[in-house]
Amino acid sequence: MNDTSSTSIKPDLISIIVPTYNEADGITEFNRRLADVRVKLAERSEVVYVNDGSRDGTFAILQQLRQSDPTISIINLSRNFGKEIALSAGLDHSRDQHRDHQIALPRGRRVNQLLDA
Repeated sequence: MNDTSSTSIKPDLISIIVPTYNEADGITEFNRRLADVRVKLAERSEVVYVNDGSRDGTFAILQQLRQSDPTISIINLSRNFGKEIALSAGLDHSRDQHRDHQIALPRGRRVNQLLDA
């Protein structure tokens, strides 16, 4: 019997789930930094932004970002449901599209700090 527990399976696509709420001031810079990280990945990747009922123009900015990058998907929630629901919506979307691996990033200003690390 073969032991496959130590075998590493590389995903065909990594889905990065990013919940957003009133992030208009920082989402463009965040996306730029994330793109810098993504180009270094050996695997293909996509970003699934979940707009969690933002009222500050975040959704419009996300639509502009998607126009210039076909690997960006957007889920627009009708109101603010909270981070957990937003993450779940992004993960469900990713799974429905038969994605191999998902990475969920926290929302807020702390994300830029994570990208700088």
